[in-house]
Amino acid sequence: MKWIFDPTPPSGNDKGESPFGAMLEDAASKIGNMTSLFVRETIANSADQRKQDNTHPVDIFIDFISISGNIKKTFKDSMDWDSLSEHVEAAMGEGQSNPTPTQINLKHSYSNMNNNEQSTLLVRVSDFNANGLIGGETEKEDNFHLFCKSVFKTSSSNLRQGSFGLGKGVFYHQSGLSTVLMSSYCDVNGQNKMRVFGRSELQSHICEEGKIERGTEECDGPGFFGIPTKTPRGHKAVSSIDDSNKELKNLFLDRDLDMGTGTSVISLAYKKEISVENTIAHFNENIKKWFWPALCSSHKPINITIRQFKNHDHEEEQDLKIKLTPEYKAFAKAFNEIDDSRDLNEIGGIASKDLEWDIPEKNKDACSSAPWDNGRPFKANGIVKMHRSDAAYDTQHLGLKNHIAFLRNNLCVVKYEEINIFSDDTDSFFYGVFKGGDAKGDSIEDKKFSSLLRSAEPPLHNNWDYKYKIENTYNISKVHTFLSTLDRDIQNAATDLADVQEIRTSENLEHLSSLFKFGKSGTGEVSRFISDSILDSDLNGRDISVKVKVNNLKEGQLDWEIDTYFAIDGINSSENNLILQKVEIDDESIKDKITINLGNKGASIKIDSSISSFIFTLHASIPDILNDDLAERQDYKISVVSRG
Repeated sequence: MKWIFDPTPPSGNDKGESPFGAMLEDAASKIGNMTSLFVRETIANSADQRKQDNTHPVDIFIDFISISGNIKKTFKDSMDWDSLSEHVEAAMGEGQSNPTPTQINLKHSYSNMNNNEQSTLLVRVSDFNANGLIGGETEKEDNFHLFCKSVFKTSSSNLRQGSFGLGKGVFYHQSGLSTVLMSSYCDVNGQNKMRVFGRSELQSHICEEGKIERGTEECDGPGFFGIPTKTPRGHKAVSSIDDSNKELKNLFLDRDLDMGTGTSVISLAYKKEISVENTIAHFNENIKKWFWPALCSSHKPINITIRQFKNHDHEEEQDLKIKLTPEYKAFAKAFNEIDDSRDLNEIGGIASKDLEWDIPEKNKDACSSAPWDNGRPFKANGIVKMHRSDAAYDTQHLGLKNHIAFLRNNLCVVKYEEINIFSDDTDSFFYGVFKGGDAKGDSIEDKKFSSLLRSAEPPLHNNWDYKYKIENTYNISKVHTFLSTLDRDIQNAATDLADVQEIRTSENLEHLSSLFKFGKSGTGEVSRFISDSILDSDLNGRDISVKVKVNNLKEGQLDWEIDTYFAIDGINSSENNLILQKVEIDDESIKDKITINLGNKGASIKIDSSISSFIFTLHASIPDILNDDLAERQDYKISVVSRG
């Protein structure tokens, strides 16, 4: 395999610093940093290629490979570094008074690559149970051409996360040599085979190497790594399907074929400003930040593992399988669990608000080939769900407190927006989600809305403000106003749900049923040791009761204990408060395995390790200071906390 660089076109067009790089850097600053962007784009690309004929997730491996010594020399020989290095040196602009950022990176990486004793970092992203780089060399709508040979172009399929074809660009941007190598185990002419290719995105330059094949020293910029092939228009590189296992290993492009089809992509001489270990830590955090919807799904679309290699040695003890961690469980709770409250009166609850928009018909000839896309007007539905979390719960994500995550699928967060909080409450935080399109359901209307939201995303998919595709697709006269209204409606709904200022002054006689809805625990313990659900409540004259279900979430075989408190909200002393009369265990058969110590306001309950869940009812009496009318107008609260 050799590098073949295209000649400068007859027009003499000259390419300098890529504006795409500046666009990526600007986008990265808006969502955090380049690590955020690299993670979002590469994982979304792999998830897009999930095979549709089975239900298994895409297995994604992000490998940090440090190469040096003889292994590095062999790698360079296999990837034709002698030829590529001449083009890199020519594109460095040696002697220029004002080198571009890309040229500075090229110079540093060129020097590093030439010294075999210096370590060079390869970052390889591999996916399995994915389609791979299928399609012919010139079949412009298939994966191979779209990923390897096209710029600013993507598939028209609505199954994809992206819609501009920019995601693959982060591999080149983060390569200090602007060079990417790739292999794919995929269908080639009806049979699964390994396919190898490479591409270098240099600016225009003059280079003697390859002059005979090109017919000129002048190079357009891009170079391609493959099998040299002569055509009527000149020489080109085509993908190789005949490489030996040894050659694939030398290139670090070998794959475990038993794991299925898919693609491996290497960003060569990956740019990093910190140590590999700290870079991995940043990858881990950003994966969780943007892909927690996928990580908390009961049917995960992806599995992600970060690995480290020193040359070919896999440091298995360093493997990091990405899992949902406690700091994102408040978002996951809002995302996955059924709302249990009419409002967020009490800490621990989940409340929701439905939203609806009228979407006009599509413009003529704007419909896709999807069977559900008839172009007719429809009502788009979404839902805002908010969870009120105890501020004392010390593992939640404080940097994203009082934020809402925008979702159009169950894979990735589009963006986070801060919620306006008008309450003076400092004892709780709010974590919310907006679910629209495929994140909400799989109806025809959901699919249509997902398509609209996808069209409203800019090239880097970090908001729903992009109007140009909407203008050309839908019969909407004021697109900017429409998109602004959609965004404002979502944020207003979240703000309304989080506005708990007026709760204490309500004299609505329905407040008791609202207070005693499912799961109104005020402890923050739900995500740690126990979960509790309020099943029923009753106020009958001077007697009040509440039925509670408690689940033990702790691992191990030890007995567990809880404290439960039942009181009039706003009265902290025992005087003039509820008087607890008794605690009844719902299941007679387990009574002898539960010990109850009764107090005036609450009870301590010790439960045998053989019991993982039980139901009990608290009975209390109203203090004499309150008549029946006043009793009905009070707010009541119950707390269930673990003593573990």
